[in-house]
Amino acid sequence: MIYIKKVELHNFQSHEYTEMEFDRGLNVILGNSDVGKTAILRAIKWALYNEPKGDYFIRQGEKDVSCKVTFSNGVIVERLKTPSKNSYFLVDASGNEMRFEGFGIDVPKEITDVTNMYKVPLDNSNNKTILNIAEQLDGPFLLNEQASLRASAIGRLIGVNYVDDALRTVVRDNKRTNQEIVELIKNRDDLKEQLDGFSYIKEYKEKYDKITNIRNKIKKSQDKLELCSKLKENFYKNKCELEEISALLEKFKNLNTVEIIIPNLESFILKKDNFENYLNKIIKTNNEINLIINNLEKLKHLDEISLKASQISEYKNNLSIYENLDNKYKKNLKELSDVKDDLKNYKNNVEIQNIAEKLQGNLTFYSKVSQYKDNLSKINSKLSLGNDYIKNFFNNDKIDFISKTIEDKTKILKEISYVEDKFRNISNEISVINDKLKNIDEDIKGYTVSYEKTILDMRVCPFCYSKIDNESIEHIKYHLRND
Repeated sequence: MIYIKKVELHNFQSHEYTEMEFDRGLNVILGNSDVGKTAILRAIKWALYNEPKGDYFIRQGEKDVSCKVTFSNGVIVERLKTPSKNSYFLVDASGNEMRFEGFGIDVPKEITDVTNMYKVPLDNSNNKTILNIAEQLDGPFLLNEQASLRASAIGRLIGVNYVDDALRTVVRDNKRTNQEIVELIKNRDDLKEQLDGFSYIKEYKEKYDKITNIRNKIKKSQDKLELCSKLKENFYKNKCELEEISALLEKFKNLNTVEIIIPNLESFILKKDNFENYLNKIIKTNNEINLIINNLEKLKHLDEISLKASQISEYKNNLSIYENLDNKYKKNLKELSDVKDDLKNYKNNVEIQNIAEKLQGNLTFYSKVSQYKDNLSKINSKLSLGNDYIKNFFNNDKIDFISKTIEDKTKILKEISYVEDKFRNISNEISVINDKLKNIDEDIKGYTVSYEKTILDMRVCPFCYSKIDNESIEHIKYHLRND
């Protein structure tokens, strides 16, 4: 069993600094009146149970107060309070340190688990009693309490409260079960009345079965008719094909004589093709000879022409490079002008953002209005019942008051409906504006990618028109994609 080994007080009531050690067993504190004996118990109670509340116990003229309680197993609980902080400091039996702030009116659970000093409930209320510490003028346990509290506490000690809880639960369940039985009987009678109204369904079912059988027979007959139609079409088609085949067989009666003539014709055709190939080769060879003679005549000054050709090729390559650069430069200027025009169109992005924020607020308001509408529909259903009741008691003053209240609520309903319609129109406008903003963002991304590709293809700085290397290209890419 652990016990309090030492208590240290700092600026607690009359104690500027007091340190007291205790032994296992009975400890007695002696002293004159008003020297702070009760303050020691009050400080221990403040440290272990967070009572009393407030700060009236701080020594007059001081701002800080603390109480440190050391237990025999090495656990240390220190309660601290300053003008800016209200905290607990705990050292458990293993030497682990923990600090707690913002714990409210209850002691942190880690501290109560270590000290095992809890407040105990003596009845069904939320009030809890401290059993470990008694004030100076407190009487014996439970003798100063009310008779009902004493009975409840004794009942809890011997377990009578479990019987009371069980009885309350049984009574509550019995009452709920009886209500459910009454409702089920009422539902059964209603269902019987509804079933009596559907007695004609048997005759309809017999008629439906007869109609179903007739439809099945009609469907089978239709299937047979379709099959006969397909067979008829196939018959006529096969008949036509047979007539065409008979005509072809009539034309190929003399096929045997043709087979004898065909090999001779093939040999003559082959010889003819060979002679034509020889003649074409001879003509082609003569043309090539004449062409070579003419080319040799033209190539007398080949060296001079080769030198000029090399110069022309170099000039041509330079010209093509300059033409590409010029075309890219013109294209770049055009895209820059388009981007500037687009940027002018996007100057009002801040206003669009403000509109979007306002629309978001309107959406929140619309959600509230929709809730009001649901509540209003429920009220309308109840109003219809109320109107029927009012007709039977037309001259009743209370009914008149209720009628006036209903008229006022109806006016409010009309105003809410008007606000709902207006907010629905605003929501539609929001969706249109959001679609436009998405299209604008996609266009900006497209122009940015095109502008980046143009600069990287030209390899020329768009500001100073100087050539750029790979490092400069990566630098320009970074700024184009992040700025």
